[in-house]
Amino acid sequence: MVHCDTPSGVLNDLSKICPLLKKYGILTVVDSVAAMGGEDLQVDNWQIDIALGGSQKVLSAPPGLTIVSISPLAYQAMENRQSPIASFYCNLLTFKDYYEKNGFLTQCQFQTFMD
Repeated sequence: MVHCDTPSGVLNDLSKICPLLKKYGILTVVDSVAAMGGEDLQVDNWQIDIALGGSQKVLSAPPGLTIVSISPLAYQAMENRQSPIASFYCNLLTFKDYYEKNGFLTQCQFQTFMD
């Protein structure tokens, strides 16, 4: 779901929606690109399974940086899929072992502002 819808200005109340969905066993994926850094986002307290943010909106940084939070339950769901994830770059399991070993990821998109 979208945390904050830019065109309409609607801010979804994740503190109520995500725990309710969790009661029904529904994993939550939150697009917080337009809100992360400007609105309250309590990923663990609100039981959000995957939260995605970007550098280009509230953070006012150059585009290209993605901030991702993944719960253990979301990883478990990915690992227990019946069919493989049909992507390398968008498969979050691709980066799991490296992140757990090193605590960060080094992949980055080429940035023209660095010229």
